[in-house]
Amino acid sequence: MATKYEVIYRQLMSNIEEIKEVFEYKNDSISFGHLMLKYIFNISDHQANECMTDGGNDNGIDAIYFEKDNNDNLISTHFFQFKLPSDPTKLNVAVKRDEVLKVIEGYEYFTGNTDKFNTLKWNELLEDKRGEYLTLNSFNHNVWLIRFSTFDNSENEELLKNKIKRIETETGYSINTNLLKASEITELHEKSRLNDWPSFDLNYKRSLGIFSDENSSIYHAYVSIKSIYEALNPIKSIVLEGNVRYYDPRSNINEDIRLTLQNDHERFHLLNNGITIVCQNVNDKSASDTFVIERGSIINGAQTIGTIIRFMDSISDEEKEKYNQSYVYVKVIKLIDINSLVEDIVFTLNTQNTMKLSYRISNNQTIKDIQTKINKETEFFLELKKNEYYHMKDIEKEFTKTLKNVIDIELFIQCFIAYYNIHDLGHITKTSKGALFSSDRLEKIVPQTDKDNMLHSYKVYMKLMEIIKQYRSYRKDNNKTEIFSILNVNESEIDNYRYLNTGNFILLFAIGQYHEVNDLDYDEDSIVPIIKELSNLFKDSENLSNETKKKENFDKIKELVKDWSF
Repeated sequence: MATKYEVIYRQLMSNIEEIKEVFEYKNDSISFGHLMLKYIFNISDHQANECMTDGGNDNGIDAIYFEKDNNDNLISTHFFQFKLPSDPTKLNVAVKRDEVLKVIEGYEYFTGNTDKFNTLKWNELLEDKRGEYLTLNSFNHNVWLIRFSTFDNSENEELLKNKIKRIETETGYSINTNLLKASEITELHEKSRLNDWPSFDLNYKRSLGIFSDENSSIYHAYVSIKSIYEALNPIKSIVLEGNVRYYDPRSNINEDIRLTLQNDHERFHLLNNGITIVCQNVNDKSASDTFVIERGSIINGAQTIGTIIRFMDSISDEEKEKYNQSYVYVKVIKLIDINSLVEDIVFTLNTQNTMKLSYRISNNQTIKDIQTKINKETEFFLELKKNEYYHMKDIEKEFTKTLKNVIDIELFIQCFIAYYNIHDLGHITKTSKGALFSSDRLEKIVPQTDKDNMLHSYKVYMKLMEIIKQYRSYRKDNNKTEIFSILNVNESEIDNYRYLNTGNFILLFAIGQYHEVNDLDYDEDSIVPIIKELSNLFKDSENLSNETKKKENFDKIKELVKDWSF
């Protein structure tokens, strides 16, 4: 019988293989690193991909992540080394001494002065990360060694800590060491598979008061059956995430509930046990008789909710109206410490990550309408909530979307704003994307959103990223020379295109501005000429990571495009 870790390993490999295919990584270990970054920092696939530095001359640093808060202030710089066994039956392999020494040496030389950094040979991705690192004045660091291993090697783990202590003493840096093995990786994996609970409003007929103690606040109310249906039907696939079971249409109990709804709905609140909702926060807006529930889940009453939704779906809109005067008893529990339910319902809301600001628009009706159209009418899957793709893949037997066509809402908004320069915000799509999702900015941005325009900007971005991916492939492996034919350049000219490593959004901005300012229909053939034009702008730049983010360069491009003609 397989061990738990062997089962988790195989589950990880399913995701790893999908990531490897989409991003064309050369081995499973890099894909594993990509997946770990997503798990730890709650970032998108494209963000994880930008962090990866694994390849020749990486000096033990497989990835670097600059962690920022929602206001784009730097929190910490993270340095990673990843190891993944090739066989699930060979997990009992220790963290090796040379792995520890290699990642420590790489970290120490990367963060050292210029002479020390130049002592080693670095790949281009790490050289660019170094340029960005120098602009951030980062003194809070994390060094991660992540190996899917069940072996406890305290000697080498102690070596890692001692080496880091020495560097702390010599440099004054604050450095945390993080050694993740099979148990910690398993915990991350299990948490990642659990979709964030949804937020929703619930209109009640009558509130029955509130009880509070040091652990919780409990609200009671009678809610009309029609209100229950209207609030929960749109989120029926995720509102039961906290329950120990989903709705079972085969249950005899559900037939009894349905008959009560059909024949005795006026007394439903007396004949039914009601539902219980657990949430992170609830605001009772008594002026409008509304519970505003944040990150809530039904933990009792799945059969009641499932039956109500199915029954209400089967009747006419006119018939639904009479259920405004029939009620369900609802208990809403706000837990001070949401972890107190972990053992009871096998769920936790506390991830290791802060919520992305972009999630605040996940329940915006305009955005949800765009999501519905995209998911129904196109090959793409627009993901508004964390792990929505994997959740739908798990619960829908006929779900046909693939990872390569998943669109992260944050990236979707970034592409739209960069390409069309919405409200003149194109320049902050790379430097301060958190600022795009502030409440005041969203009030301006959301009314401008449009399915077709957003999809267009995203498709242009993906076409651009295909070219950038080929450039990065060459930099990792000089035998992969397809980028030469794409750009129609030779090897002696390729260094002029180093800005491609970090210039994705300024390029997207340039493409959009070229077509808009010159009042031209979009032409895919213009992408390469625009890449060439920007190479002239950046070829003499020292710190390309910084230069591709500067507002003055975005402003300069708005003028330059007027003279371009392709």
